[in-house]
Amino acid sequence: MYDQSYFIEAMAAAGLRVLPSEDAPPPLSYVHAPLAEYGWNVAAPLADHFREVSHLAVDCPLFKLSSADLVSEDWELMWRWQSINDGIVRDNCYSYTDDIGARMALFNLQNSTTLYVGSYWDDVDKDRREKAFAQLSAAGYRMVTSADVFPTTNITTVNHLGQQQQQGVPPVRMGREFKAMVEYFLGMRSNRFIGNSVSTFAALALLERRRRGAWAAYYNGGNIPLATLLPGLYELPWVFTYNSWSPDYEYMLRGAVRSALSTGSLKPYCIFLGNTSSPIANWLVGRGVTLVRHTPTWREQLLAKARSKAKDNVHHSHLFKTPDMLVSTFQRVDLPVVPVLDQYTYVLYTDADVYFRKPIRLDDFGLPLPRSVSMSYEFVDMFPYNAGVIVANLPTMRQNYNAFIAMMLANDNGLYYTNYGPADQGIMNKFYEQDLRARMLSQAFNTKPYNAYDPASFIVHFHGPKPHQLLAFLTTSKCDFFNVCENSFLYGLCSYVNEWLEWVYDDLEALRLQDACVWLGKQEVAQVFKKKWGLPGELAAVNLTVQGDAGAVPLVNRTEFVQQHHLHLRHSTHLTRGRRRTSTSLTAAVGRISGGAGSNHLPEQSTEQQQQQQQGQMGGQEKRDEGLRDFDKVHAVTVDEEELAAAWDAPAESVVAVGGGDGDAGGGGGGK
Repeated sequence: MYDQSYFIEAMAAAGLRVLPSEDAPPPLSYVHAPLAEYGWNVAAPLADHFREVSHLAVDCPLFKLSSADLVSEDWELMWRWQSINDGIVRDNCYSYTDDIGARMALFNLQNSTTLYVGSYWDDVDKDRREKAFAQLSAAGYRMVTSADVFPTTNITTVNHLGQQQQQGVPPVRMGREFKAMVEYFLGMRSNRFIGNSVSTFAALALLERRRRGAWAAYYNGGNIPLATLLPGLYELPWVFTYNSWSPDYEYMLRGAVRSALSTGSLKPYCIFLGNTSSPIANWLVGRGVTLVRHTPTWREQLLAKARSKAKDNVHHSHLFKTPDMLVSTFQRVDLPVVPVLDQYTYVLYTDADVYFRKPIRLDDFGLPLPRSVSMSYEFVDMFPYNAGVIVANLPTMRQNYNAFIAMMLANDNGLYYTNYGPADQGIMNKFYEQDLRARMLSQAFNTKPYNAYDPASFIVHFHGPKPHQLLAFLTTSKCDFFNVCENSFLYGLCSYVNEWLEWVYDDLEALRLQDACVWLGKQEVAQVFKKKWGLPGELAAVNLTVQGDAGAVPLVNRTEFVQQHHLHLRHSTHLTRGRRRTSTSLTAAVGRISGGAGSNHLPEQSTEQQQQQQQGQMGGQEKRDEGLRDFDKVHAVTVDEEELAAAWDAPAESVVAVGGGDGDAGGGGGGK
């Protein structure tokens, strides 16, 4: 260790107490844990097996390598690494090395700044080195290498040199490790850093710079293998878009941000439109979200294309209602040209109407990683896919950007892309169709509440009807999304709501929806609604007419209580009592709906029974309704013609839209 005092101070600043050897507990007080038996990912096994141990002694991971594995030649190390036969894809050792000049341009590395090219040149293949240097020179970079920095004479330090000269001892030549230390120092203090992610030297520098908030990138594509061994050092960039004029969706945004931060694995960025002094902007900044102001160069061209067909296309998506909503959702196509994101190879984009269930690492998406973009199914298991969650390869998108924008603006159907869908989702599916079909993103990263509950999912996406709209459906029986509202309650919604409440504990509508789920967990109530929706059940057929105000039960003093306490719902006895009162009132409402057949005196059930019913009895459909395949034909939405005309500066006409769409607030609001 070069400077023990500095190391101890730095670790203390990071919240880790480090003891010098003289202050450490005596050797006999330790429990020894050999790491070799745990494989390469040792963090989880150590936490599981030694959680209660006060003093733990572990061997250095380096000791797991035999002397035969300790090779200095990078090319041999790369070959050995790629040759490991364990089913893991390792294909990015020398990717793009032979095209380094063009690759650097994809990371916006300007040639006006001197480029220090670091390596131990004695180990680098001569032909590869000359080819790389020729490309960098052709790209206009002024290069400096170790040959320009390190003296050619054999010295160690000035003091040692003087001593050796006095004693007549030949100085020891500076070796590989000394040069690596100096180059690491330069890398930590440079304006920008780009390296090969498979190199341990470059990967450590990259991870450390990013933890400090400094720009760092890797040119060779794929993943960062070291991050699988040190997962706590890597944060996956998570990008979403929002604006300052969508207050109805802010509760979902707060849930997304809170849940993301709880995972400890995501670094949040928000491409923000509107007033950065607004309450929601201040709230985001206060939680460590980086706000990015970005004005697309194509804005006016886009609106000119959309304006003439907005009245026709609003039935495909409500995002055509206003110019601001349309621009907001199209913001995601500019991911590759947002300056602060130019350091990243892969980012995770999501709409704001999601919540995260567990940490996400880059390798969780599966190797090899996407060539361009990866998305998963929308309402049905078929192409085109949903753009509410995207794993994006930014260098590839950057390379394709001009062609993508040209295709986007070449549309003469008001930005509806036939056979692919409306707006930005449509053009994403059209332009990247081949890559999307070749590699679909797992549904675990875009889990929908109207499908069966998936305990293994990473991200839950409130696609289609939002929680407040689902709550309104219970009181009005109206749904703008065909049978999606029914399916939500029949399948995974209520199980997800129980989890989601941890992140939206201060929202009244979310609390009411959870109460409604408890009510629907009762067997008698579930059977009534299953009959109402034409599903098999044990009760005799009941002819139901749902009244508009049925179930609209006010929750007395709930808002005041939430404002005072902001406590987790599951740990609050007050809210539990409120839930029971609501359950009783809503049960009475069902009695009115079904003719009052004994519904006022239903037996109380345990929480476990209620959850089982939510996942079992409410999931009683044996066959999914195929009507969603014709979603555009059955989704009827009435549009305020005066508001639509005013938004697009056109004469007001009557507009009744019949068709589908994602029904979300787009990138600028609640997402797709």
